[in-house]
Amino acid sequence: QMGEIVLLKKDNIEQYKVIYFDNDEPITYHLNEYDIKISPILVKDAPTYNFAKQILLLDKNSTNDIEIIQMNYLDFLLTRKLKEDQCLYMFYYIMDKCLNEPYFMPYDINGQPFKKNGRNVLALCDEHGNAKGYITHKQFEDISKIILFQNDINYDDRTLSTDVQKVVEDYYRIKNKDIHIPSLGEQKVYVMSRTGFSMKDINEMTLRTFEGVYDNCLNSEIYLGEKIIQGSYKYDVKEDVLHPLYRKKKDPIEEAFASYESVKNKINNT
Repeated sequence: QMGEIVLLKKDNIEQYKVIYFDNDEPITYHLNEYDIKISPILVKDAPTYNFAKQILLLDKNSTNDIEIIQMNYLDFLLTRKLKEDQCLYMFYYIMDKCLNEPYFMPYDINGQPFKKNGRNVLALCDEHGNAKGYITHKQFEDISKIILFQNDINYDDRTLSTDVQKVVEDYYRIKNKDIHIPSLGEQKVYVMSRTGFSMKDINEMTLRTFEGVYDNCLNSEIYLGEKIIQGSYKYDVKEDVLHPLYRKKKDPIEEAFASYESVKNKINNT
């Protein structure tokens, strides 16, 4: 049934993308006692979302603290990070905007995490503070992945070793060194100029759809330029120029390793 899902499974991500994400459909996630609805972020909320989503992406295993490394992610947040005001704000924002749950309790009246079956959980409450459902650490991992896949068209959940991550980061740092990355505001004005959409139209789009519109507008202009070059007698373009929609998508990690040697000297000198 459209808009409903039970558990996030890695081999079903593409299916969820086709059924839910690409249709801007919210997803109903079933807890044991209660159903939550995970809704996509709108463009007007994107700046705060892009800041707040970092609470779902912390690398807890980069520490030398074995106790933290052995924790599940929800325990890590509840016992360490949510004690910080900024992290707690980020967490509240995600719960409110993405899960439509403005009333939730990470801690009981004594300032301790709620527990169920001896494990830390999140309590979802009504406006009177009465618990109507709980999120376990495994459910929280599912929900976090759904939120990130749902709102980021380029989200990649692969876990990289420290060495591999450094190669990828170094490559893209050098590749983009002299490139201006347009702000969201600049992207919106560009899409308005290309499509006739108003600012209100764009702000009410989901972030995922807007990123797709922006990419397609930009790629279409690049394609036209490439076709003009291909048709010019001044240039010898041996291969046909395919429209970006028909080009095979590049794997960003494979690209980094394939092109690493060409920028290696630049990397070593920075």
